[in-house]
Amino acid sequence: MPHPPLTGVEATLITITPIDHEPILIGSIYIPPINNYFKNLDDALDPIFNLNSKTILVGDFNAKHTSWGCHCSDTRGNRLFKYIVKNCIDVLAPPTPTRFGYASASIIDYALIKNLNWPCTINSIPELSSDHNPSAHFPQKL
Repeated sequence: MPHPPLTGVEATLITITPIDHEPILIGSIYIPPINNYFKNLDDALDPIFNLNSKTILVGDFNAKHTSWGCHCSDTRGNRLFKYIVKNCIDVLAPPTPTRFGYASASIIDYALIKNLNWPCTINSIPELSSDHNPSAHFPQKL
């Protein structure tokens, strides 16, 4: 799969094609906490979401918003929220914090999902000696 030129984000992307289904783009992303590209998320994220109709993008977005469980929204979270609403993208976030700072905890690691309707759960797992917890996604039985 050709990798698109990315601006302001670090990402690794793969495409899988399940038998008898459309291809799904799966990506891991990191957007640094100090990044001017949050002013225009179209430039940063459109190259990824335009590659494939079905997309799962998981990672550290460094953006907080009450709609995915943060106790408050920041400027980056407000911009990301507007982007996901405009582009019909769903957010899958764990119910507990994924990052722990000196005086606060927040949910900044989550998944953006476009054109997929798979019931699943997501959990923040305190397994690493890091200030971030990994998130695990588990499909739910229908």
